[in-house]
Amino acid sequence: MSNRSIILILAGFIALASIFIFSVYKITHVPDVKWNNYHDLESKEPYGAWVLDTLIKKKFEDVSVLYNTRDTLVHEILSDNNLYIHIAEGGRNNIYRYNYEDILAFAERGNDVFFIGTNYGSWVDSFFRIGNYPVQADSVFKTVFIDGDMEEQGFEYKHYRRTLDKPLTFQHREIEASYGMDLDVIGQTEDCNGIVMGKMSVGKGNLYIHSVPEMFTNMASKQPFYLDHFNTCFDAFNPSSVVIGHNKFKYYSDEYDVDGEPDGVESPLQYILANRSLTAAYLLLLAAGLIYVIFRSKRKQRVVPILEENKNTTLEYVQTLSSLYASSDQPELLFPYLTKNFYHKIKMKYHLDAKHPDFVRILSKKSSVEKEEIETLITLMDQSIKKTQFPTDRLIFLHNRIEKFFKNAE
Repeated sequence: MSNRSIILILAGFIALASIFIFSVYKITHVPDVKWNNYHDLESKEPYGAWVLDTLIKKKFEDVSVLYNTRDTLVHEILSDNNLYIHIAEGGRNNIYRYNYEDILAFAERGNDVFFIGTNYGSWVDSFFRIGNYPVQADSVFKTVFIDGDMEEQGFEYKHYRRTLDKPLTFQHREIEASYGMDLDVIGQTEDCNGIVMGKMSVGKGNLYIHSVPEMFTNMASKQPFYLDHFNTCFDAFNPSSVVIGHNKFKYYSDEYDVDGEPDGVESPLQYILANRSLTAAYLLLLAAGLIYVIFRSKRKQRVVPILEENKNTTLEYVQTLSSLYASSDQPELLFPYLTKNFYHKIKMKYHLDAKHPDFVRILSKKSSVEKEEIETLITLMDQSIKKTQFPTDRLIFLHNRIEKFFKNAE
């Protein structure tokens, strides 16, 4: 058999094999998206809330929009006509004993509170009751809302999961008024059998709740109803300032840690094995490690004695001291150290003693920080030292203010 015949036979065999392979396998483009990050304000993934966060800032661009704990503390806002928005993370608000009283007091002073999500805890039963069991819905979830002009608007939400090709059925929760409570219905299912958004008067203010957070996700923003639904929910508010609360901006202690994780959260290994390229790289790494171990298993020199590692005992002392203060649940004991450390840094950097009669003016001139900001910071430190009991987030707030000062100082 000639070489030409062999080449033709091999070419035919390769062609048949190629046709068979392409008839069995289909080459498709798989979008590189993550279907978790539930209601994360900074996430642009399908179930993130970046669009909602952006629209809130755009809606209330004429007033200040702050984040609870990171920028301010909701219980220190003593004025009225403000709006507090608590956005669920994974559909869970997780508002615990140590801060729900502050939120209710905030509403009673003449402010509005808007909860977006479910699973609030037993304390909310005195106002709203969320159904214990989710309601099975169709892939197209139809609702009817009443806007500020008392006109009805219908919204259709299509639920997608893992793919954008076909909507899937999903389960939502509905709202009921507690016994004897007057609940104003704002949004309900199309058949009027279930309530998805309501309003309740609390003192001089109001509590609002929306039990279907999926309607606020980035994925939902691709649907025609999204902007009209957003405006219908937020047109009722005309606040002088807006505070956004979110689980990401909380500092939980072990006592109030979040129970469980949102559905769909994957481990790093699951994420790697779900991607073909990452799986190949992972297996190649394991194979390379195995080959390295085999070829390096025979030692070529005597064992080198291991020297004892030099330890930084100062860091261990700081860690031990911090653990003792944290276990005693007395954050007020750390305020004197924060204050002492602040004045020590000022003295080392600007050669300025805290006892100087014109301390604030000179520090403002040297650091290029506004005089009012320095006076506010010193007042907070003085008040913190004089008081005997604090919530934990007060310590975090003061620490953030001090860090912000040194960051802005020249």
